[in-house]
Amino acid sequence: MADHFICTEGDTDRVVFERLAPGATVLPVKPKPCTSKADQPQGSDAAIKTGLDLARGAVIRVTIALDVDTGTPAEVHLRVERAMRDAGFSFSGGAGRYLVDKTEVRVVAVGLPGNPVLRDLGVAAHAVDDYLILLLADGKVQAGLFDKRFISSPQLTDFQSILKSTLQHLRERGISAAGSKQLLDVSRAILGFRASPATMAQAILSVAPPDLSQSVLAPLAQAMQ
Repeated sequence: MADHFICTEGDTDRVVFERLAPGATVLPVKPKPCTSKADQPQGSDAAIKTGLDLARGAVIRVTIALDVDTGTPAEVHLRVERAMRDAGFSFSGGAGRYLVDKTEVRVVAVGLPGNPVLRDLGVAAHAVDDYLILLLADGKVQAGLFDKRFISSPQLTDFQSILKSTLQHLRERGISAAGSKQLLDVSRAILGFRASPATMAQAILSVAPPDLSQSVLAPLAQAMQ
């Protein structure tokens, strides 16, 4: 059995966390086919349930990675603490670092609320896409995507201004575009990337300069330590 399991909310998160922790088992939480979504937990609820189920077993370390969304990292931590109490766990620690019997449980708040670049783009709901947007803003990443034929548009020196004007156009017409997931979708359209967000995440990470990736992903890496 693997020593470290990471429970995430989906495929894009899985791609990023596999890059951060290559020796861990990363579990994307996907809803199984069912007659009703009420039949099983979804998204963050499923990630929490999977993590706590693993913590009951002989697992040395469990990381539960949840989107900050419109809240704060502290609220993410408190949510998991409540879930542990509701599940009857006895635990010690706090602020995202816990010990449940002999299992280390880390709670990672995914997203960068307060980041000036994201604030300037109007991002109010934060997720793993925050980090990808920051990487994509770098001209070297755009050039790498074009060179590797991941995108159909050549490097755009004015990509950020095009993105801002597109977002403004959408918002003026009442189309919500306040989440980083939506911003990544708009970026994919501008650049002509025709695959899924998870595939785009793989592509971005594959061409990003190592020092840039390390710098942008540092908050996630630090939260997992």
